[in-house]
Amino acid sequence: MAVWSWGAGTQGQLGLGTMIDALLPQAMDPPLRILDMACGGAHAAAILDGGRVATWGRGLIGHEGDSEKDAAAVVAVPSVVEFFGGHRVCEVAAGWNHTAFVTESGELFTCGDGAFGQLGHGDFVSRGTPCKVLALSNAFKVACGMRHTLVLSGDGRVVKAFGLAKRGQLGSLSSKELNKVASPQAIPSLDSYSVSIVAANGDHSAALSGSGQLYLWGKAFDDQSGAYVPFLASEELKFHRVSLGWNHGLGLTEDGEAISWGTNRHGQLGSSRCISERSNIKFYRVQGLEKHRVVSISAGSEHSAAVDAAGDLYTWGWGEHGQLGLGHVNDERHPCRVVVGQCQRSRVCCGSGFTFAFCN
Repeated sequence: MAVWSWGAGTQGQLGLGTMIDALLPQAMDPPLRILDMACGGAHAAAILDGGRVATWGRGLIGHEGDSEKDAAAVVAVPSVVEFFGGHRVCEVAAGWNHTAFVTESGELFTCGDGAFGQLGHGDFVSRGTPCKVLALSNAFKVACGMRHTLVLSGDGRVVKAFGLAKRGQLGSLSSKELNKVASPQAIPSLDSYSVSIVAANGDHSAALSGSGQLYLWGKAFDDQSGAYVPFLASEELKFHRVSLGWNHGLGLTEDGEAISWGTNRHGQLGSSRCISERSNIKFYRVQGLEKHRVVSISAGSEHSAAVDAAGDLYTWGWGEHGQLGLGHVNDERHPCRVVVGQCQRSRVCCGSGFTFAFCN
């Protein structure tokens, strides 16, 4: 499987061995067999065959050094991360400057910036290499916001959260008076919804129930007051996937319809008409994709991307660093088709100002 990247690259986050932005898609060479990946503020983490992990970019991303400065040095090409004790990693998530890994045996490892408790180790200490979160077991899904982390664990699908709390992103009234939480705490209001997916970015959090209902909490998308406990975002819409940006969100329905919500400063909603409104959140169909069956979505900080069933890739929103892959640095308010080699795209993954695409 070929992997292509483009956009902001001055911190090595494109994995190309360069330290410059790329306005057009560039093939990673040599090609890696990447099974899944996550993009953060200026770094990326990928699961390779055999449950191995590679990371690259800026920050404390799992590579050992003689000092914290050495460990935080920019890594411009994918480099394999050790420290998992022989466990195979099956899930990965990336925040602004921290990373989380779930193993097949249900263990959670984290590394990176820990100043807000987002690593879940009961302290506010940063860690250069992955360390096991002892307070968690049976983890199987993880999501990282800018400075917080969500974990789905246990047979009962309990959602736990830790990290920065001041915008309500930890989903509990008990954290309302707290600025930051360093140990995993449950979100009890979600216990009865059989949560299957969690998502996070910026100061936002989301969960999908087994029946496709979308629950949101944290910073408001419309400059109104945020929500400290999860609320049902739409009665009508049911989602199969969800992805969050800094101030917007994307949802994918079972029928392959791309839906957006939030602020539209850079055109990241790609919006046409409002199709549903609840709790001050308006949901929009992504204009130009109404007749496409979308199979993959991803929200960057302020840009959006989608792949349809035909393998065509579309991007829209903020374009300052070339993250739209269109050869320029302009914003685009509607989806534009991106030319990515002579291959069929299958998935897309967005970071804060950069984008990756998987090609079959």
